[in-house]
Amino acid sequence: MPDAPVPTPASAPQSVAEPADTNNVRSIRETIDLLEFDLSAMIREVERAAASFHGGASAAMEALVAIRASSETLDAKSQDAKRDANHVADATFELARSSSEIGAMSALQLEP
Repeated sequence: MPDAPVPTPASAPQSVAEPADTNNVRSIRETIDLLEFDLSAMIREVERAAASFHGGASAAMEALVAIRASSETLDAKSQDAKRDANHVADATFELARSSSEIGAMSALQLEP
């Protein structure tokens, strides 16, 4: 009967290499886990920033709507004021004309 095979030095590194490969795989998995954790944290930060931006944009839009409404109201009041000023100017002109006519009539009545 032949003797049982004796392990050769070539077979010994295979058993030593397996723990090294396991360590490499474990290290890679830990690195991937850390990257996933960091990526998740960055995604949450982006979500918070997007929500904050959305809130700011909504507030800006509401402010612009209010400004536009105020501008339209101011425009209407300005048109009313212009119309009223034109009425006052016309009335003042009529008053001045009437005063001139009254003055002219008074002057005629005072003449001997």
